[in-house]
Amino acid sequence: MDIDFALGLRRYPANGSTMKSLLLLTTTLLSAGWLGLPRALTADAVNLVNDDRCDAVLKKFVQALGGREALERITNSIANATVTMAGMELSLELYRAAPAQQATRIDIPGMGVMHEVFDGQRAWSANPFAGNTEKTGEELAKTARDAAFHLPLRMKELFAPLSYLRAQTLDGREVEVLEARMAGGAVERFYFGADNGLLVRRDSEFAAATGQVKTQSLLEDYRAVDGVQQPHLMRLKIEPADQAPMELQIKITSLRQNVTLPANVFAKPQ
Repeated sequence: MDIDFALGLRRYPANGSTMKSLLLLTTTLLSAGWLGLPRALTADAVNLVNDDRCDAVLKKFVQALGGREALERITNSIANATVTMAGMELSLELYRAAPAQQATRIDIPGMGVMHEVFDGQRAWSANPFAGNTEKTGEELAKTARDAAFHLPLRMKELFAPLSYLRAQTLDGREVEVLEARMAGGAVERFYFGADNGLLVRRDSEFAAATGQVKTQSLLEDYRAVDGVQQPHLMRLKIEPADQAPMELQIKITSLRQNVTLPANVFAKPQ
């Protein structure tokens, strides 16, 4: 399940911050510390230790989800969810397929339907007011990374260079943090529970078409679906560059996997 599919809708010509916030919803409908290494270690040795720690965290994560074989058996999914924000409740549908295709549909009462689509190479955002726009640059790159269906198995590839940052306490819970600072300027941090290995938080910083954006995603209520643990509750905080932060909750109401997807679901929105 994509954990950052809540970003990107800010082209609505509506009144107030609520409607502006709606325009950030569909593209992501998804810290100090010290490693404690001896000072005598060379930079290469530190990197080697960090890489080993990174690999160990990722291996534990995959096992916590159900293991590589269980993950690879799933090749597509359809999720239905309820999005709660600013006193509104919206219906969301998310279609995903391996290796990296994704489509999001959000029904906004009295306004229409908003779409986000990534067909494996190109990505579009469409709504009744701003029409159809194509993503480029870092916004496209982030969409492509997040659309990877087997993302837990490809994190070092997709978020290179990914490294072990630190161990810390997060809301009273011990976590291990991985960080990626990528060539395009995007920064990603992943927080894994030290007890069970599951991803509990993700922070992202990246450039969207409307400016720099920061997001924080809290992942909760993991449940086994077809042998794979999936988060069923996501709490998101989105901080656009030029407006107040917004918070929303995404609650999965149904998740079906290895099903027949609607025809042309990943085609460019009309």
